[in-house]
Amino acid sequence: MKRTIIIIAVISMMFTAYTQELSKKYDAGIAKMQKSDYAGAIVDFSYIIKQSNYYFDAYLQRGICYEAIKKYDMALADYNSAIAKNKDFYEAYYQRGAYYAKVTENYKKAVEDLTAAISIKSNFYNAYMLRADIYVLLNDDKAAVSDYSSAAAVNSNNWQPYYGRALAAMRMNNNNDALEDLNKVIKIRNNMPEAYWNRALVNEGMGLSDNALKDYTRAIEYGAFNAEVLKARADLYYATRQYQSALADYNLLADTFRMKKPEIYAKRGVCYSILGDSVAAQKEFTKALALDRNNYNIYLYRAENFVKRNRYTSAIADYKRAIELNPKAWDVYLSRAQTYMEMKKYELAIEDLNVVIKRCNNHAQAYYLRGACKDALHDYDGACRDMQKAAGLYYQDAVNRVKKYCN
Repeated sequence: MKRTIIIIAVISMMFTAYTQELSKKYDAGIAKMQKSDYAGAIVDFSYIIKQSNYYFDAYLQRGICYEAIKKYDMALADYNSAIAKNKDFYEAYYQRGAYYAKVTENYKKAVEDLTAAISIKSNFYNAYMLRADIYVLLNDDKAAVSDYSSAAAVNSNNWQPYYGRALAAMRMNNNNDALEDLNKVIKIRNNMPEAYWNRALVNEGMGLSDNALKDYTRAIEYGAFNAEVLKARADLYYATRQYQSALADYNLLADTFRMKKPEIYAKRGVCYSILGDSVAAQKEFTKALALDRNNYNIYLYRAENFVKRNRYTSAIADYKRAIELNPKAWDVYLSRAQTYMEMKKYELAIEDLNVVIKRCNNHAQAYYLRGACKDALHDYDGACRDMQKAAGLYYQDAVNRVKKYCN
């Protein structure tokens, strides 16, 4: 009996020593992985596997090493072996799912493995996050939102699930949900330029222009000093008629980022024009048209600027080109008619006003202007009729002048 006890004790000591040896090899392999010495780590894990065919952790880690050095078939074989050795090995399901997603782009198999991992470990944060990201690639934002929500429930102090959920909400046009999540992201990570940028987009979409401008500025201050963010802020300044600020941003886009786009030059021209520098504006419109000779709006901008400079002949030429590009735009005829009136070419102005009235029968200003032209041509009866029509359409200038023209 005593001999038996001694033998058992010796065997136990040998087994413990053997286990300790494999454990040390495993730890050494992990340490090598952390130093990116994948070849050395593979040697250690292979030794463990040779000594103990059921050391499933070694299969997983060796698979990760094989994947790192792009020996993908060997990596997949090890992931499969790890799972075969332990059906509840959720880390192996996760790693194989990641492999399917990133290496083979087999998203169906990836989702199956990640779902298996989650079924074993219901609070598996990384699995929820990766599966959510895959759902995004599959254009299934509702499923992605569900997984991001599960990840947030597991770790509420991490900004990534809130950010992913916010982007999904933005794609689904759920601005309120997106705004709520972006607020959470910024509370956790208050120097994240992408979060401010996207919150600016959401605020702008909700009509909160002041908030959007502040967020664009914060995004730029925290590192998103790029053409896309700067243009978004410039365009919002422009849309809200903050032309001095818009001009400063458009100048950066044109001069610093070398963005040679007709839209930039055109809007810069409008800013100069409104701010009173019509000469600089003219140069910008000309630059814009050099890049896009068929842009209807730019011809209009330049024509209006020519009018400000009393260069009526040049304005008429640009109005003519705008009409050629968009013959149905009656408002161009109205602007050209007013320019003809400045030139005292009343017959030509009447021709354009006739077009406006034909296309927009209740255009009070057109009747008023045509009446003024007829008066200048001594057609007093015609002037009276047009003024009465304009007055009947509640055009106040016409109401005030009917008596003069009709007596």
